[in-house]
Amino acid sequence: MSIKYANVAEVLFNALKTWDVDCIRTVLDETPEMILSYIEAGNTCLFYAAQMEDIFICNILLQCGADMWAKTE
Repeated sequence: MSIKYANVAEVLFNALKTWDVDCIRTVLDETPEMILSYIEAGNTCLFYAAQMEDIFICNILLQCGADMWAKTE
């Protein structure tokens, strides 16, 4: 059964908050083109976490060395 999401970023952040690994895996497996479109736009997960004002996710991403924008040449 294919799952469709209106806002993939919101679903991923909610899944991260609850550590719902199955949900995260489903989103990444079934909508890779949407995930890539976010990155190709020059934004990273940290950008979207900051935009959503989610301090918890921002802290985790910063501790992992995340950048705000994707490196583009």
